[in-house]
Amino acid sequence: MATLDFNASEYVVQDYAPIEPGEYNAIIIESNDKPTAKGGRYVALKLQIVDGKYQNRTLYDNLNLWNRSEQAQNIARGTLAAICKAVGVANPPNTAVLHNKRLRVVVALEKREDTGEFKNVIKAYRPCDNMVAAAPVVAPTGVAKPW
Repeated sequence: MATLDFNASEYVVQDYAPIEPGEYNAIIIESNDKPTAKGGRYVALKLQIVDGKYQNRTLYDNLNLWNRSEQAQNIARGTLAAICKAVGVANPPNTAVLHNKRLRVVVALEKREDTGEFKNVIKAYRPCDNMVAAAPVVAPTGVAKPW
């Protein structure tokens, strides 16, 4: 028997069930450079949803930026480019400059191969609705000039 000095009402119960597929406003709250099992490296991203039904829920994404597979590198670099465009940082010197900047993530469900359970995956990164750049104003063609 273990003696406990514990009050369950003082703690928030974490829900790890996958969230519904959809688009959510989020921020990157953490990023780490990690080694792969086969000698490469990847950036592990931890994101947090900032509003709505799933506020404060955590999502994860990995970017295989340094990998033996050129295809894996290209996918990761495209994803990183989408993140940079979404947060308005064109040439980040490191991943820390991407932290705490709002972006929109497109979340889907994917079946895990090891357990058959569903997990969330981030399918796309976009600017938040309030950050979308205005479309350029283009003069109409074929209209008579007033002078």
